[in-house]
Order: sequence, then C-alpha cells, then structure tokens
Amino acid sequence: MMEKFSTLTEQDVKRITNLVKEQVDVSEYDDSDFIEVFVKYFRPWIKKFHGDEVSEYPMSHLVKKYTADFIKDYGIEIRDRYYSNDLKKLVDIGKSLVVKGTHNLPSLKKEGRFLEKYDKGLKALIEYLDLPKFMKIKFREDKPYNVGVWIEANFDEMLKYDGEVKDNSKYMDELKNYISSFLGVEYGSPAHGNLHLVTHGPILENEDEWVKNVFNKKIKMAIRNLPNAKGKIHSTKLNINRGNFRVNVQLTFRQGTWRVESDINKGIKDLLLSMGYNPKRIALY
Repeated sequence: MMEKFSTLTEQDVKRITNLVKEQVDVSEYDDSDFIEVFVKYFRPWIKKFHGDEVSEYPMSHLVKKYTADFIKDYGIEIRDRYYSNDLKKLVDIGKSLVVKGTHNLPSLKKEGRFLEKYDKGLKALIEYLDLPKFMKIKFREDKPYNVGVWIEANFDEMLKYDGEVKDNSKYMDELKNYISSFLGVEYGSPAHGNLHLVTHGPILENEDEWVKNVFNKKIKMAIRNLPNAKGKIHSTKLNINRGNFRVNVQLTFRQGTWRVESDINKGIKDLLLSMGYNPKRIALY
C-alpha cells in the first residue's frame, strides 16, 4: 500500500503555528523569566555573527545596535509600540521566543488539579468558616492551580437573615488563611509549584427578580400608601452594597415634609419588619 504525502501550504503552517501558540501558556511567568530567555539566545547570536570580542560588549550597547537584526533573524513579530525602556522590549522578545516554541521554560507545576486533590479539605474548611445559611462558597479552576473563589448568596434570604454577617472581604481573607495554614498551600505562580487564588465579589442570586417583583411592585407601593407618607415622598431608590451584603432604601422627601419625616421612617421600618426583613440588612438612608 502506497503512502500518500502532501506538501503543507502557507495556510497550514499558519494554522499549526497558531495552534502551538494557543498551547503555550506564558501567563504564569514573570518578566524576569522572559528577559533571561532573551539573554540566553541574544549573546550566543552576537558571538556567532559578530565574534567573541563584540559579544562581551555591554548589554545596553548590544541591545541598541543589534536587536532589530536579532528579531528579524529569529522571525519574531512584536507589536509596534512605544517602549519607555529597553527592558519591556526584551520581555516581549523573550516571550515571543517561548510562544514560538524556540525555548521551553521550566516549570515546577504540580500534577493534577487543586480542587480535585484538596476536595475533602476544602469542604471541611468551608464548614469551619460557619457561613450564614444564605451563602455558598463557589470555586472554579479553568487551568490547573489557577483557582477563582466567590460567594453566592440568596438575595431574599440575605435580607431576612437575623444572624451575624461579615463583609465579603473578611470571609475571603479567612478562607485564604485557612487554605494556607491547614492545607499547607503556598500562594504564587503555578509555574513555581504554588496556587494562584483569585477572590471575587459576591454573586447575589435572584437579585434582579427581587428588585423587579418585590421592591418595585410591593415595597415601594406599600411605602407610598403609609398614612403619613402619601404625597410626601418624592422618590424611593434601592442601593445594593454587595460587599457587606446589605441594601439601603434611599428616600427623597418633598419640600415642607421635615416635620413628619421621622414618623414616616418609623412607619417604613415597621413595614419592613412586618414583611420579615431585618433592619440590619435593609436599612433606610
């Protein structure tokens, strides 16, 4: 049986090159790593084409005089832009050498995925956090040891909750400390064998539905129909403070109503209490 051979077209080469570029992940390395790559290839190139004596010249001189030829010889494409200093340009060149596959950066990355390896430990730590019942911790690991974490909170339950609630940043800080202390994990670049953990702001479940169907259609109308409030409130707005899991009802009164404002405020607080909402979680402003 005869084997069939075909010649790669220019489009085939570009497609394969782009595929290789997509597979090379340079996000876990620092600028110093790419500068080292540049120097590793640049000085030997100088020595090969310009001799031993020139290769020992100061790097600053060599970079200014020969970088353009070096880039051309290695087929490197870097964006035309203003560089405030030579170092940033050297970073881009070194990074291009890695992306092209000319150089392979060493990696201390651990095998497997963080969330799979520490699944049981993370569940125990979340229990130890003692989160309010309306909260859930969520993780996402798009790439090994690159993990995002955030809190999901049920909006209506959040506003009715009567227990202690900390700010989102405090929960995230506690979780990071627990992971480091109890799981023995160090934070940093996955290429160095560490965990890159990114904390995000909370996601409030059913927030839009609650604002539309409960606040706008029920609470606003009930406030305007309070005995002392009819015709005296100019506007009622809701300000959501996601970082501390609270909302503020912002009232704007019409002129000449200052005598009854305190009575209206008390009436609104009593109204919200009667609907099951906690004044600590939904307050007047």
